[in-house]
Amino acid sequence: MKYSMTIVLALMLSGCALIQQQRYKAAQAKLEAATLECRAKRLAGELKSFVESAQCSNPQMIAAFREVDYPHMDLINLVAASRLVGAEKVDKGELTEAEFQLQLAELQTRIVSEEQRRNLAAANARSQAQSARAADTAATGVLLQGLKALRPPPTVTCTTFGNITTCN
Repeated sequence: MKYSMTIVLALMLSGCALIQQQRYKAAQAKLEAATLECRAKRLAGELKSFVESAQCSNPQMIAAFREVDYPHMDLINLVAASRLVGAEKVDKGELTEAEFQLQLAELQTRIVSEEQRRNLAAANARSQAQSARAADTAATGVLLQGLKALRPPPTVTCTTFGNITTCN
């Protein structure tokens, strides 16, 4: 199950923002603790199967990432579901533990790629929105300048009283 920790860690680290990484550090620590605790329980015989081990750590993993508002919870849920399905196959003898770890490693690669794709798409959308706002600001400035040109010249009223002319 160590690859499940690696998958989630890779999810967290593939983002480029340092602030984002810091927010997920606590979730990573909780995930690592839960995975190690549940694995130890399985090895000690408290949990009878790989499925029970996955069922032990998956809810803690999901809760940890929800607590920090991880933006791609569907990917975390995919990891959890994949861990459970793989654990079932290991328990039935359809997969060896090594084959299961390999599948989790392959899943990790796909998930990291998906997260990077999403992060890039979000960054592009933000950039386009900023460009649109800048264009709107520039257009507003041009419009205001054009409106100034259409403004009639100020009205000046002059009155003459003798040799003195006063205008306002």
